[in-house]
Amino acid sequence: SVLTTGCNNKAIENKDFLDIWAQNRNLHSAIAKATDNEYVISIHDNLRDQAERLAYLAISEEIKSGPPLQNHLKNMGSQHQEIISAIENHDVEHSEILAVEHVNLFRQRIMNFLN
Repeated sequence: SVLTTGCNNKAIENKDFLDIWAQNRNLHSAIAKATDNEYVISIHDNLRDQAERLAYLAISEEIKSGPPLQNHLKNMGSQHQEIISAIENHDVEHSEILAVEHVNLFRQRIMNFLN
């Protein structure tokens, strides 16, 4: 199941960016589809496309940097696991808090790129 895997550590350790982004897309899409709300799914798909464009730009500049990018990817993977756990436990409040933290991680990555 997509919700049980998130972004696996092997892809992160191997810097397999195509696999990382595919897993990321699949996880986020599965969460959006789980709402069974066409409006949410449509917004997600649009935002996901825009976010991926920004992420590719930011990551392309950082691939050579090593540790900061690796740390970001490990944080992303850890956050995914926490989000999956909160969803599986039907902990709506904690899921919302984790989702906001996850968005902030992405936002910080993009702000670092833009500065």
